[in-house]
Amino acid sequence: MADAAPQPVSTLDTFYADARDGGFTVSDDFAQPLIEQLKRLQAAFQKIGMSTALSGRVQLSDSPAAQWISRRVQLSAVGEQGLLPTIDRARTEMLEKVIQALELARRRYTGSDESYAQVLNKQNGYLA
Repeated sequence: MADAAPQPVSTLDTFYADARDGGFTVSDDFAQPLIEQLKRLQAAFQKIGMSTALSGRVQLSDSPAAQWISRRVQLSAVGEQGLLPTIDRARTEMLEKVIQALELARRRYTGSDESYAQVLNKQNGYLA
């Protein structure tokens, strides 16, 4: 049996893994405003996803061609690869993963600061 081809790793997966594994850290001053903006973007995407104007069928004539066009327009909004499902995946998967990565990197930054302070205090004869 042939080995399955390795799945490509997305930039987002790499970003998350780097945050998880300590590849980078960010300060609270950097992370917090960014996380707040990303959460606002999630809320905006959720409002778009709840829009019924985008999910309805376009009203055209009763001709077969018009009905075909109407269905295609509707699928471009709500079909599996449509606008609304894509926006929802961005909100629930992509943005959420970026927020989680920033949270991890922020926690590592705080931990790094505390570890460095302990090392410096020990080197200078202070008890941490």
